[in-house]
Amino acid sequence: MRLPLALLLTLLLSGCGYHLVGNGNAPITSDTIVVEADTPLGEQAKTMLIRQLAEEPRLTVVADAPAPHATLHIQHLTEAWSTQGFDASGIANRYQMVLQGSLWLEPSSGSKADGWRSGTITRNEELFASGGPVAIEANRSQLRRQLLTRWVTTAINRLRSGF
Repeated sequence: MRLPLALLLTLLLSGCGYHLVGNGNAPITSDTIVVEADTPLGEQAKTMLIRQLAEEPRLTVVADAPAPHATLHIQHLTEAWSTQGFDASGIANRYQMVLQGSLWLEPSSGSKADGWRSGTITRNEELFASGGPVAIEANRSQLRRQLLTRWVTTAINRLRSGF
């Protein structure tokens, strides 16, 4: 009887913690957060982040504010687009898009050492497309919007959980 109980306790204690992502409190000590981005794609993510973080009851999220405030930096959010496969005639028909970037929450004290960093956040997806350049570009734009939404959701979950 002791062995099954010990095994059960061991299994319960060895969980990876993934289920905690998005369930904690944001590691924020200020009531106001300014969101900044350093790339054009980051600017698009900034708009989405502000919209979603504005739903937090205890936070005021803005594009610019007087001090004191915490600053959430969207850093190096970039897109990589690569060809992954070709059809029988040698025309590219399979592509991969990767969005990659990170968050850095600078506290209102301005201390760079005390800030929280998300680590690299990567979202990728493959696209099978044919029909010429116009169709491929339309699919690419749609995929970019979908990946950006997924990237922002992941970023917010990391911010909320502190992971």
